Amino acid sequence: MTRALALLPLLLLGACSSPSPAAVPDASTVDAPAPAADAPAADAPLVFIRRALASRTRSAPTCPSPDEAPLRTGASPDAFACVRLGASPDVLGPDWPDAAALPAPVRYIRSGIAPGGDGTPDRPFSSLAEARASAPTARTLVFSRGDHPLAPSLALPAELTLVGAGATATTLTLSPDGAGLVVRASARFSAASLTLRHPGDSPAPEASILLDATDASVTLRDVALDHGHDALRLTGGTLSATRLTVRRAARYGVHLRAGASATLDDVIIRDGAQQGLRVEAAHVQLTRGLVTANARHGVVLLGDADLTDGRASCFGAAPTAGARDCLDGLVSHGNGVAGLYVEGRHTVEVRRASLANTRLAEVTSGQAGDGLVVGAGATVTLDGDITDPALQGSGTLVAGNARVGVLAQGLNASVTLRGALIAANAGGGVLLGANASAPLIGECLLVANAFGGIVVTPGASAGIVQCNGIAETRAGTLLTSSGSVTMADGVHLNRSRGDTQLVENEVSVSERFGLLVNAARGTLFRNRGDQNLYGIGLYGAADLIGDLESIRGRETTQPIAPALADNP
Repeated sequence: MTRALALLPLLLLGACSSPSPAAVPDASTVDAPAPAADAPAADAPLVFIRRALASRTRSAPTCPSPDEAPLRTGASPDAFACVRLGASPDVLGPDWPDAAALPAPVRYIRSGIAPGGDGTPDRPFSSLAEARASAPTARTLVFSRGDHPLAPSLALPAELTLVGAGATATTLTLSPDGAGLVVRASARFSAASLTLRHPGDSPAPEASILLDATDASVTLRDVALDHGHDALRLTGGTLSATRLTVRRAARYGVHLRAGASATLDDVIIRDGAQQGLRVEAAHVQLTRGLVTANARHGVVLLGDADLTDGRASCFGAAPTAGARDCLDGLVSHGNGVAGLYVEGRHTVEVRRASLANTRLAEVTSGQAGDGLVVGAGATVTLDGDITDPALQGSGTLVAGNARVGVLAQGLNASVTLRGALIAANAGGGVLLGANASAPLIGECLLVANAFGGIVVTPGASAGIVQCNGIAETRAGTLLTSSGSVTMADGVHLNRSRGDTQLVENEVSVSERFGLLVNAARGTLFRNRGDQNLYGIGLYGAADLIGDLESIRGRETTQPIAPALADNP
């Protein structure tokens, strides 16, 4: 998990560290009076960027209810609405639900009564254990309102449906030291309108996996899973979950592994002690999910997923070679280490996401506080799903993270960004580490990030196209496990590969350089900007093609240390 993160100190301190003041001017160095922020310039920034910077929110929207997520609802830049997700609290009715729509035979269970019933509505069973013993062929078990204690390690039959009176009305409670529901291979299991929980607030024992399925078919609707070591573990098999709420897992909220495939719609995964959603050599399709306040990662995709077994396309696009994971409307807010972490052979398409407020600023034991991390072998596309270039920066939000907004590093790590607002991240907007690439960073706004707007380090490359607002980059310090690096550049190219392109962008109002190039290779064309402390800084034997005069700022008279090209 921390392999990709461990590379960061080497890239930054060894290859991208801020040179001494004699080499590169500090943001506080004064050579001439700075132009006023509102003073007209001969080549003033585009009218669009002034309007966009004034109108765009720079922080993640919030909702009053923990069961609501701020989802994009329209094409306007800040069209978000609070939408209820997770298990519905609505009950089915004053008594038993209509059994006509349930798989027969149907038996009924009422809490708090003596055993000895026959499972009919008039003489229900007293517990799930009694129902399984007395009616082993029942395909549907209907639970009354109330709390229903479960016997330890209760294995389920080949086909079973559990139905409650509502997620807030019916609760199935594990024994404190027992395992949860176990779904065996080839079984078909469904649950609806109930809560499954482990009692108490103390750490749940490792055996207490609330729902543990292996090579089975699992369907959940309006279900809440509360506490437990893992709330839900799926090893192989398939999962379809609609309006699912997962809370307070001691390790993983939802754990998909070993070829499992899951479809998750309108889900909440929150308040876990480690990771919210973990996809390990498996596949997931998520539509509208709130993953929040998990102590480590919000969503993690790891391992080498089977590229022949999964969806060939996402979001209605034409099928292409290889399988992919699809995340549409993911809101990953306030997690500890990363909002979304992808490493290994995964192709992930993310649309209309919000990755914000990851909160760990210190870097200890490989921890960080990044919005999106793309590690070795992974390919991630973050698409704002915009149809009008005038709306750039309105579809996807990466904001307010304690370290980097978007970090890609490691062999064959690739990230594509389109239509994103990347704002107010404390350790940089986008950072591309060694051997990583960003084929396209397009139609994005990168506003008010500290340290750097876009930073491309040795061996990495980027296609930065039509970002009409790489702006207001301020001085910041990026913390690593080996030390810290301080700078304040709009775009920082440090020994980037020759396929790096900077085309038709606006880079303005940076506290140090609009563009700093150190021994880098690439193509620059039709970029513009002003009100940077310094316009363009060229260091080392840069190999650049294109126009170098259009990003404006004060000229620096600071001496340039020759050693910078050799020891950046």
